[in-house]
Amino acid sequence: MGQSTDGHISHGILIEEDTKVPWDSERNGDIKEWWSKECGYKEPFVLFGPDGNYDPSVELKTVRNGIWEEKKPADDTLVDKYFEHRREWDKRHPLPIELVNTCSGEYPIWIIAVPGTVRRAYRGSPVEIDPDEFHWNDHAFAAFLEFCEKYGIVGDGPKWWLGSYWG
Repeated sequence: MGQSTDGHISHGILIEEDTKVPWDSERNGDIKEWWSKECGYKEPFVLFGPDGNYDPSVELKTVRNGIWEEKKPADDTLVDKYFEHRREWDKRHPLPIELVNTCSGEYPIWIIAVPGTVRRAYRGSPVEIDPDEFHWNDHAFAAFLEFCEKYGIVGDGPKWWLGSYWG
């Protein structure tokens, strides 16, 4: 399989290569998992084993008033409830940034972008750009700026960036 080069445009902050960001040190660099922890997400019950992998033989534990009360084998209904709980929580606590890799999978260089401003064109699939699409609400931009300030994300921007991803 060959390499693919994709283009993207976004509004945000280009950060220097090797910049340390808070989500790198936790959760294997998974920003969504880091954000969940940062915002105080609590699982409705335990679904994963101690190694972090799903194990259908895990007995699910429910918590009431901080006390483990019930144990029962996992089934599809409970698994569905677990992930529905997470989706609903994510809707109420959206990540106020979007990460855009502007280099490659092996050597990422990041743009921390305002959500809603990222447009991608995958190799062989041109995308029509309507300049009127590049408006975001003031709340999204304010949340983006607050996030960057709180976590010490500085760089060049925020401004519009045209970049590519090779991977």
